[in-house]
Amino acid sequence: MRTPEQEQARNEALWEYYDFDQYGGRFFGFTFNLQQIATLSMKPAIRVQVGPAGCYKGCLVRMPNGDLIATPMNPDIEGGRKSLVYRSTDQGLTWEQIAAPPDLPGKEHGLAVLSDGTLLHIGYGGWVSRSEDAGWTWETRYTQLPFSPFTRNIEERPDGSLLVVGVTGTAERFILCTSQDGGRTWEGKEVPVDTDYPTFTDWDGARVNAEEPSWLTLPDGKILLAFRGEQTRIIDDYTPPFLYDKYTEVGDHMLLTESTDGGETWSTPRSFTNYGEPHGYLTLLEDGRLLCTYANYHLPYGICAIFSDDLGNTWDTEHPILLALSSDIYVGWPVTLQLPDGSMITSYATTAFLQEDKDQRTAFQVVHWELPPK
Repeated sequence: MRTPEQEQARNEALWEYYDFDQYGGRFFGFTFNLQQIATLSMKPAIRVQVGPAGCYKGCLVRMPNGDLIATPMNPDIEGGRKSLVYRSTDQGLTWEQIAAPPDLPGKEHGLAVLSDGTLLHIGYGGWVSRSEDAGWTWETRYTQLPFSPFTRNIEERPDGSLLVVGVTGTAERFILCTSQDGGRTWEGKEVPVDTDYPTFTDWDGARVNAEEPSWLTLPDGKILLAFRGEQTRIIDDYTPPFLYDKYTEVGDHMLLTESTDGGETWSTPRSFTNYGEPHGYLTLLEDGRLLCTYANYHLPYGICAIFSDDLGNTWDTEHPILLALSSDIYVGWPVTLQLPDGSMITSYATTAFLQEDKDQRTAFQVVHWELPPK
């Protein structure tokens, strides 16, 4: 058996001839351990594009009547980066646009459906939008949100209040945010996080940040939260030398933390995806497994899924499912739902086209797929 030091040395020999500054964002494809191979197993799925070419990151929810609502971002709308609204009445096989382009600030946004059927859209920059007619019309207002605008989850608690866990800065603190009026206004308070963890060591002046949380409450009441660590270090793993000298997204990966007291305190974060694997989204499955869908910023560019059989304590990172491919690194923001028949549907953004106009290269798609056996 080769030692980790020997494998790291072999990786460095392969990286030696790349001029990393020649690649946009330094996404040249090889950002992790090259001393391995992959095995593929092809399975059937149904893939559908939602909206025109040029759409990008979006969200997906299931309404009380079973309809699916998707909100892809379209940069061509006046003002740029606004969310379109599409509906599917057949579990994602076909889609129709149900509203004229609304004033829903898009890009990284969160979407939730409340128990009374109200749709709540939290857009980049602090814009909050509500629809009480299943997405046909929207009321939008600017709100000074006390949490990161990149939040991915909004939870409705038994008393009708809304809860969002915000992640800001270097993850030295989280912000526990609540709304008592359906998301119109929010209150937040800082809560401590145990950050005595080497991943938060600065890399020679590189930016260290934490954002884009995805979280859920487990059956035992524990809150499990995944967030994106920018330029944070994976301990005892392969560390490409080009990650150190300046900020580049290829160093980003997902970390997990948990709270057993309703979000008042949080455990030491721990890594669970590799370098260049952000945008993690957590889904609790009917069979008790946890699913994380995430973006691959290394080869093969695309959307992947991994499973945990023990509610997030360990993850099977050696058997990822590749749900979608992309022709370059502009891929991500997956959202995965389990449908009543047990099948899965994942929405995501990908680079699907090669038009000269860069704003027309991306697509927002959904893929309908079956779970592997437990």
